[in-house]
Amino acid sequence: MSLNPDALNDTEVPKEPEAQATATGAGAVHSTQSLDWDSALAHGLVAFYQLVIAFYQTLSDDTTIREIAERYYPHLLEGYQRAYGGIKQQYYGENVVCAAVLTDKDRIDIITPAVDGKLAKALGLVADCDKLTIEINSVLEPGETRRTIMETVYGVTVSALGVIEYTPQGDEPNEERLALVQSQLTAARGLYEKAAQRQARVQYFTGVLLGLVIAVPVLALAAVLVSLGHIGGLSPVDFLGAVVAGALGAAVSVLTRLSSGSLVLDVEAGSDQLRNLGIVRPFLGAIAGLAVYCLTAGGLIPVKVPDSQLSPIYYAGLAFLAGFSERFAQDMFSLGQRQASADAKGGADAKPAAGDQPSQTGAADGPAKVEPAVKGAADNQPK
Repeated sequence: MSLNPDALNDTEVPKEPEAQATATGAGAVHSTQSLDWDSALAHGLVAFYQLVIAFYQTLSDDTTIREIAERYYPHLLEGYQRAYGGIKQQYYGENVVCAAVLTDKDRIDIITPAVDGKLAKALGLVADCDKLTIEINSVLEPGETRRTIMETVYGVTVSALGVIEYTPQGDEPNEERLALVQSQLTAARGLYEKAAQRQARVQYFTGVLLGLVIAVPVLALAAVLVSLGHIGGLSPVDFLGAVVAGALGAAVSVLTRLSSGSLVLDVEAGSDQLRNLGIVRPFLGAIAGLAVYCLTAGGLIPVKVPDSQLSPIYYAGLAFLAGFSERFAQDMFSLGQRQASADAKGGADAKPAAGDQPSQTGAADGPAKVEPAVKGAADNQPK
């Protein structure tokens, strides 16, 4: 946020010294600023801008303003750190009113100065740093990785504020320094994106493993139900092999893509959603494997199935490939679709020929009249 330097001297000083309030806000407070501080301390919600105002007022040349600020500042600092964590690093501008702090709760607070448009690019870099800190805290889980990245972003923030502070009023900022800060910010974002992808992949694969743990007993129970149901043409052994192999194929596919780095996830989806998507993945592989098994066993996929002793292994292999490769599964589905369409078309063409009995054209016409009967009744009339 921006802080107007004029606000630093906006304290109304009581005329009588004995009327001044204490640091905890007891007694009559004649200062608008003191009232603001008292309210913050009473509610335990000390904002960073309040801490910054108090800090700069401790440096005031006005003795009364400085003394009031010196009484309030320790309490404001304690209240801020109680709410947002102990301050690890802090930066206060010397030439302009600006500030930044990094707390042990991985929080970065920033106060930007009111400057002219020539420093808009530098202010934009500070805003980008602030935006990046929000993304980091909303996506990355607490830990050493997030702490390290936040320290990097804080360093970039201070560099951007330094450009603003040490650029003479009315001058253009140094382009080389701006480019350096921009490159530092790009590197910090790269660190964040890599860490976010790594965390998302772990969460997703954790869900996949959990899905396998759930899927195997569920699929085994389904095979038992198939066996008890005595569904014609459906072997419980082949069924179980197909669904389990499809689920394993899906898990191996995810592991392979994790190893190669080709698995890209939405890091902003949240840990619960990523884990739930991972849980579903083995079930999708099992469904794909079961579909390929049914299409193959039903003759819709034109492949030669080995004898009964090797058929479970054959079906399990096809199901594993279907769960492992979405492209393979789609190819198998396309083959089944084309075969089903061909069978349907062949059946439709065969229906008229099935009704071509000699009795339809009369016994006197004999076999030679069968072809005219198919073409139409008008050809059967005697000339």
